[in-house]
Amino acid sequence: MIVVAAHRLAELSPAIRKRNGQEGDYAGEALLPDFGEAPKINFEIGIAVAEEVVREGKSGVEGLKAEEVRERAKEKVWVPLYAEYEYDPKGLS
Repeated sequence: MIVVAAHRLAELSPAIRKRNGQEGDYAGEALLPDFGEAPKINFEIGIAVAEEVVREGKSGVEGLKAEEVRERAKEKVWVPLYAEYEYDPKGLS
């Protein structure tokens, strides 16, 4: 599973994406994706690992197919939502 995750991360590398999308020089591109893309990258790596688990028959879920993993995972994604707070210097509210 670690190897599957590492391969998926490598596929998401900006340097690799540019090389695969165009012929020629890709010097100067980052090896790792930007930190701002972390939620998307984490999701993609999780999907790759989950698909491999299903392919190997180790998911423990009867009838689940690797092609179904992405849609089922989308239903379970947690998105943090934080309440807005206002500072009250007197501490009354």
